[in-house]
Amino acid sequence: TGDVRQAMEILHTGLFRFQNDAAFAIRAAWIALLTDHPEQALTYLTHATKLGLPPAEIENTTALLTITHAQLGDPETASSYLAQLKAISPKWKDTENINALPWPQSFKSSLKEIISQLPETAPEPSPESGPTNTAPQSGELPIPEPPLPSR
Repeated sequence: TGDVRQAMEILHTGLFRFQNDAAFAIRAAWIALLTDHPEQALTYLTHATKLGLPPAEIENTTALLTITHAQLGDPETASSYLAQLKAISPKWKDTENINALPWPQSFKSSLKEIISQLPETAPEPSPESGPTNTAPQSGELPIPEPPLPSR
């Protein structure tokens, strides 16, 4: 609809005006995903990661990148981000934890779809196979938990 198109234009303008505000870029990505614009979400998330974010924001940004790539039809990249999420926290291994997130159902469905596509016997990283921390470093793949829109 025209409202969605206008909202996307406003977000794009905002990203230009607040080009050094990673939090704005993350919120813009959240809205882009909510309005079924994963291409724009990827643009915003990429911009935010280039700016760099505190370590506390990496987990949710990685989750949004997983969702974005799932919605773009790129399960391989989405699975890679999911592996990073699992390295950050084991809660991402369980669909019950995904269901408990206070996120839109479309986001949770994308995450659960990627989880369901992974082999059940996927090897877990072990100390013998080298470092297990595959989580991105600050400034590589950041994301704060975007606030849910207030109504």
